[in-house]
Amino acid sequence: MQPEQLPQALQENCRTCWLDDVDGKYKLPLLGQFRALSGLGDTIGQAYLAQWAKMKPLMDAANHAVLGHGFEPIKAERFQQLYEIVMKITAISEGSLPKFPVLAL
Repeated sequence: MQPEQLPQALQENCRTCWLDDVDGKYKLPLLGQFRALSGLGDTIGQAYLAQWAKMKPLMDAANHAVLGHGFEPIKAERFQQLYEIVMKITAISEGSLPKFPVLAL
């Protein structure tokens, strides 16, 4: 995708902030990707931005967790909050998710 294909409000930011000087490709951060999707009329992009204020602290906690980029364990309640927001944004029902087998030892 080229900057000209993005909404006018994002084009300049794309050209000045997201161009990789090594390979010449545009590399949008996560929030930038959803802003672009929203600007292009994508419903998940719009839903993501609508929930961003709630998601930001939860995403920060996930990024600081052991499986993210940090060393802090994530609390179960934080995970549950993020899970519920993601399920809402994607409009996926819990029943449609795969069930992983439980080992009986």
